[in-house]
This record gives sequence, C-alpha cells and structure tokens, in this order.
Amino acid sequence: MKTKWQLLVAIAVLMAGCGTNPTPGSEATNHIGDPDQMTEGYVMEMTDSSVILDLSPAHQKYVQEELEQDFTDMMLRTLEVEITDELDFIDRDGTPIDPEIIEEGDRLRLDFDMADYDTTESPVEMDFLVYDPKSDEEIIAEHSPTEEGYHLAIVYSDDDNMENIDEQQVEELMQSDELLQVYYLHSSEEKPTTNFKDIFDVETTPSFVILDSNGVVDTFGSLEEVQNSINQ
Repeated sequence: MKTKWQLLVAIAVLMAGCGTNPTPGSEATNHIGDPDQMTEGYVMEMTDSSVILDLSPAHQKYVQEELEQDFTDMMLRTLEVEITDELDFIDRDGTPIDPEIIEEGDRLRLDFDMADYDTTESPVEMDFLVYDPKSDEEIIAEHSPTEEGYHLAIVYSDDDNMENIDEQQVEELMQSDELLQVYYLHSSEEKPTTNFKDIFDVETTPSFVILDSNGVVDTFGSLEEVQNSINQ
C-alpha cells in the first residue's frame, strides 16, 4: 500500500511531464534552452509536409570555430525537416506560433549538431523549430563594413521614382576610396525584416544612409549631401 508521501511524489512526476510539448495556440511555454546556442537555418521552401532550411552559414561557422579552419567551400548545405504532429513551431520564449507567419528567408533555430550533418539523411524529424527573425541591430550590422570606410544604403519604397536617382552620381561615389559598398534596399511593410524605413529610422524615401563599422553614421536626402559628407 502506497504511503501519502509516495502518492504526492507520483502526482508531482505526472504534473512535471505535462506541458513540456505545448499545443499550437496555447499559452504554455516550453523551456528549450538558449536559442542563440542552437543551429540557425534559413527557410528556402516550406510546404504542408516539410520545411527546407539553408544551413550554409551554420556550416561555415562550424568549420571556422569548431574545426578551426579558415577556409570553407561555398557549397549549399540544406536540411529538410518533416512537419509532423509532434513538431512545434515556437518563438524564442517557447510560446507556440502560427507557422503561417513563416516566410522564405526567415531564420529558424533548431536543435541540431552540425558535426552530424554529413551523416544525416533528410528529411529529419524534430520536436521543435524556433522562429527567430533577425533584429534591427543584426540587419544594420549586416549592412555595415567590417573595415575602415563606409557603406551606403539607399532605402526606397514602391512610391519612389528610382529614375530620379542618378546612377552616374552613384558610380562617381564608388570611385571614392572611402566608399566600399552600395546597397539598394526596397522597404516593405509586409515584414519587419524588410521594413528598412523603420529599421534605419528614416522618415521619407528615398533616403541615403551612411554606415561605418559601428552602424549608422548619418542619413541624407540626396546624393550630393552624401558626397559632401564622404569627401570632408
């Protein structure tokens, strides 16, 4: 005959086993560990039955940091994850999300060791995928130089007449030793990660954003102002 203490322990164990795999739409959260320590993949294609992820950046990071090799080939590394009843799509806090919001190019985190990539056969089954879109800071850093000099981000929208941007002026700017790269960034409100107007905090478009290794330096309304600033 079980004692009162044994019954309490049994109930506690049963309760601990509940809620570790939240159902979509619930308010439950799931402790998944640190998403930043997980492998990152970028959505290439998503259907009702699977999601195909680009793991190339994760492979490059693995080769450089774990294998301590400077060189890595540029081959595309993909992994297909089956969408099963057991697979949960969650945010960084472990809260279930609607997978319908996931689009091509979005970042997902997965509990996968890149050391096992070459011996893993796709498709694979997983317990969860973490929806982890890039932050504004990450996007700005991606468009900033890693060496001395400047990058120019031309932020524009569908309402802008890009013919008014003088390509010859852009080419002349590129002749400057100070200007290393020019980006044309089409701003769209459909997704936070492509709303460059908000990301770079510009009021109107087109806007011309100068960046150095620390991020945004200044924003201008014309190429002439950009040229004056760079040539100072």
